[in-house]
Amino acid sequence: MKLKEFLLGAYSCQKVNDKGRTKLKVDLSPGLLPTVLFAWSVYKFLTSGDD
Repeated sequence: MKLKEFLLGAYSCQKVNDKGRTKLKVDLSPGLLPTVLFAWSVYKFLTSGDD
């Protein structure tokens, strides 16, 4: 795993044929920074009281 993929995340997209129809299969794996930012924003939202 590369450092950029570790920090920012990685994705892969491939076409899958399913009974004559073409579907796009997308695999997303968020990296460290988006996960930390998301967790921090959820924490701030949950702990923001009536100041």
